[in-house]
Amino acid sequence: MSKAACRPVEDSILRQAGKWVYREGSDHYELTRQGSAVMFSVKEASRTLAAPVEWAVGNGEIGQNFSAEAAQYLH
Repeated sequence: MSKAACRPVEDSILRQAGKWVYREGSDHYELTRQGSAVMFSVKEASRTLAAPVEWAVGNGEIGQNFSAEAAQYLH
Protein backbone atom coordinates (compact mmCIF):
# COMPACT_ATOMS: atom_id res chain seq x y z
CA MET A 1 0.00 0.00 0.00
CA SER A 2 2.95 2.34 0.44
CA LYS A 3 3.12 2.71 -3.36
CA ALA A 4 -0.62 3.10 -3.87
CA ALA A 5 -0.40 6.88 -4.36
CA CYS A 6 2.28 9.10 -5.81
CA ARG A 7 2.85 12.59 -7.15
CA PRO A 8 2.34 13.03 -10.92
CA VAL A 9 6.06 13.56 -11.57
CA GLU A 10 6.73 10.10 -10.06
CA ASP A 11 3.96 8.28 -11.94
CA SER A 12 5.06 6.25 -14.99
CA ILE A 13 1.69 6.57 -16.75
CA LEU A 14 1.52 10.35 -16.34
CA ARG A 15 5.17 10.76 -17.36
CA GLN A 16 4.24 9.28 -20.75
CA ALA A 17 1.14 11.41 -21.15
CA GLY A 18 1.02 14.33 -23.53
CA LYS A 19 -2.71 14.92 -23.57
CA TRP A 20 -5.66 12.67 -22.74
CA VAL A 21 -9.17 13.70 -23.69
CA TYR A 22 -12.51 12.16 -22.72
CA ARG A 23 -15.95 13.42 -23.72
CA GLU A 24 -19.30 12.50 -22.28
CA GLY A 25 -22.17 14.40 -23.86
CA SER A 26 -21.38 18.11 -23.57
CA ASP A 27 -18.74 17.52 -20.84
CA HIS A 28 -15.08 17.57 -21.86
CA TYR A 29 -12.31 16.21 -19.59
CA GLU A 30 -8.58 16.65 -20.20
CA LEU A 31 -5.31 15.63 -18.59
CA THR A 32 -2.49 17.70 -20.08
CA ARG A 33 1.21 17.51 -19.30
CA GLN A 34 2.86 20.91 -18.82
CA GLY A 35 6.52 20.40 -17.99
CA SER A 36 6.68 18.38 -14.79
CA ALA A 37 3.06 19.23 -13.90
CA VAL A 38 -0.14 17.54 -15.07
CA MET A 39 -3.27 19.68 -15.38
CA PHE A 40 -6.81 18.36 -15.08
CA SER A 41 -9.62 20.36 -16.66
CA VAL A 42 -13.35 19.94 -17.02
CA LYS A 43 -15.34 21.98 -19.53
CA GLU A 44 -19.10 22.18 -19.47
CA ALA A 45 -20.84 24.59 -21.82
CA SER A 46 -19.15 27.95 -21.12
CA ARG A 47 -17.60 26.97 -17.76
CA THR A 48 -14.12 25.52 -17.25
CA LEU A 49 -12.51 24.25 -14.08
CA ALA A 50 -8.76 23.53 -14.18
CA ALA A 51 -6.28 22.51 -11.50
CA PRO A 52 -2.96 20.70 -11.23
CA VAL A 53 -3.15 16.99 -10.41
CA GLU A 54 -1.85 16.52 -6.88
CA TRP A 55 -1.94 12.71 -6.57
CA ALA A 56 -2.19 9.65 -8.81
CA VAL A 57 -3.67 6.51 -7.22
CA GLY A 58 -3.30 3.05 -8.77
CA ASN A 59 -0.78 1.54 -11.17
CA GLY A 60 -3.04 1.38 -14.23
CA GLU A 61 -3.49 -2.40 -14.30
CA ILE A 62 -7.17 -2.03 -13.47
CA GLY A 63 -7.49 1.74 -13.46
CA GLN A 64 -6.01 4.90 -12.12
CA ASN A 65 -7.54 7.85 -10.27
CA PHE A 66 -6.26 11.39 -9.97
CA SER A 67 -6.97 14.04 -7.37
CA ALA A 68 -6.85 17.78 -7.88
CA GLU A 69 -7.91 20.64 -5.66
CA ALA A 70 -9.73 23.62 -7.14
CA ALA A 71 -11.78 26.30 -5.42
CA GLN A 72 -11.12 24.54 -2.09
CA TYR A 73 -12.81 21.33 -3.27
CA LEU A 74 -11.06 18.03 -3.89
CA HIS A 75 -11.94 16.52 -7.27
